Amino acid sequence: MPDPMTAIAGGGSILNARAASKGAATQAAAARDASAAEQRAIQQARRDNIKQTNLGVNELKSGRRNALNTLQTGYQRQQRSNTTGYNQGIESLRSGRDRSIRQINRGENRSINALQSGYEDTQNYYDPMLERGDRASEVYDYNLGIGDQPEGYGGYENSAYQNYIMDQSQSALEGSAAARGGLFSGATIKAATENAQGLSGQFYNNYLDRIGGVSDVGNAARAALAGYAESFSNNMAGTRTNAANNRAGIITNSANNISGARIDRGVSRGNIAANNASNRAGVYTGTSGAIANTRIGQGNALGGLSLAGGDAAATGIIGAANASAAGGVGAANAINSGIGNALGAYQYGQYADANFGAPLNAMQPRTYGTGGGYSQPSYNPQTFGSNAYSGWQP
Repeated sequence: MPDPMTAIAGGGSILNARAASKGAATQAAAARDASAAEQRAIQQARRDNIKQTNLGVNELKSGRRNALNTLQTGYQRQQRSNTTGYNQGIESLRSGRDRSIRQINRGENRSINALQSGYEDTQNYYDPMLERGDRASEVYDYNLGIGDQPEGYGGYENSAYQNYIMDQSQSALEGSAAARGGLFSGATIKAATENAQGLSGQFYNNYLDRIGGVSDVGNAARAALAGYAESFSNNMAGTRTNAANNRAGIITNSANNISGARIDRGVSRGNIAANNASNRAGVYTGTSGAIANTRIGQGNALGGLSLAGGDAAATGIIGAANASAAGGVGAANAINSGIGNALGAYQYGQYADANFGAPLNAMQPRTYGTGGGYSQPSYNPQTFGSNAYSGWQP
């Protein structure tokens, strides 16, 4: 039967070892639970981060689509406005050109009509002079013997001029003869004949001068009409040339203006397209940058959460390991201490048996009362028997 002191020492060590192991297990479980809770929180934070980031990215993409649609709508409106303005401008240029040409044509026609009317009036004015002059020239040439007898011309002898002179002369002779009483005498007839021949010769040159004067008037009229015809031709040519030059100038200016309008339209449309492309590129660049920054921020956040999760897991594992290790060390220390105590008690019992002649379990410690006397308490050795902590495994 083991001695009581050995049993007490061993039993205390076992209780201490059990308490240390239980405390270590509780501490390790608490560390694992804390680590698991922290990791669950981190996983939830990761899910929330991913969800919110995706929402933000989707909003950026939606904003990009809306911005691009707005830009495209504005671009199409600008192009339509540009085309409308161009068409209206071209139509206005063409309409102005046509109106100007019609005005020039009307002015040209009026000028030509006025010139023609003036020429016709002048010709009508000079035509009688021309006819008389031509007739006088024919008569003059005939009387000079260098031309044919004009139709209807009876010669100088039968001319009205000559007949008038002869009638006047005959009347004078007859009046004189009648006064003398010899109207029908031979002398009177002879005198009348000689007088007529003398007068005819006397006035013939005067007759030719008069005919020549009429011919000169006709020639002058022809010369004047020829000069006016030349002026008329020059004026007509000038009028038509000026009108043609004006029309050509208007057509050239209109063509230049239309060409300029087309060039301006091309430049304008190019600028509109370039601005639209630049704006769209800016939208793409800005959105891509924002999305990239959002993803980078997400990556940094998730990386931080992953690191925190790793730290939490490591902390839980290390804490549980430390707790288990501390419990094992405490249990081992308790057992070692119990073994040492039990061995000491056993050695003490052997020593007491050898030196005092009584076994340790028969010894009863003394207590000192109030009177200074020593009393011996009673022990129940059965409470420290070999079956008290049998089967315990630290």
